[in-house]
Amino acid sequence: MSGPIENNADDAATSVIEDEHHEGCLVAGVVAGVLAAVAVVVFVAIFVIVKVFFSAGDDGNAVALQKIVIETGIDTTSTDIVHPPQRDIHLGSCDVDGDGVRAAGTITNWTNDDADYSFVISFREGGAGPFGAEFDSTDVVLTNVESSTTVNWDSVAPTRPDGQFSCRIMRIDRVDSSGNTTPK
Repeated sequence: MSGPIENNADDAATSVIEDEHHEGCLVAGVVAGVLAAVAVVVFVAIFVIVKVFFSAGDDGNAVALQKIVIETGIDTTSTDIVHPPQRDIHLGSCDVDGDGVRAAGTITNWTNDDADYSFVISFREGGAGPFGAEFDSTDVVLTNVESSTTVNWDSVAPTRPDGQFSCRIMRIDRVDSSGNTTPK
């Protein structure tokens, strides 16, 4: 048989303190969990905003570069939207040259560094415009064009069609003359 259960006042007070302690820990745990969840949400939101912001810049540059290609009709690998190489070149003449044809013009290096240029001239049957059939093309390379300097260029194709023809710059690329081959 068991004896009478004694209820000790000290045990009751200890039990109340332990219950209050457990309740305090539970509240602290819930608060810490909520703060952690808020921190994760804020981190994800900041990540998404930064990613969208920088991606929009890339898309904006791509749109600007495409607009330059459409405006000039000249393709490039350059990503320079401030001084695109399409705006450095000028086609001045497209004439008969003996049995062939000759295109000539200028390049102005608008960048702050010396640059090398390579470009493609397409010689086309028919009058002015991009739609005639190409009968010849030439590659032109200019090296060490100094910053803020204009130089002359010319290109000769040894053949020509009977009748009208036109000359068109199809592509231009510009790289740093220091040997860096990254388009600029």
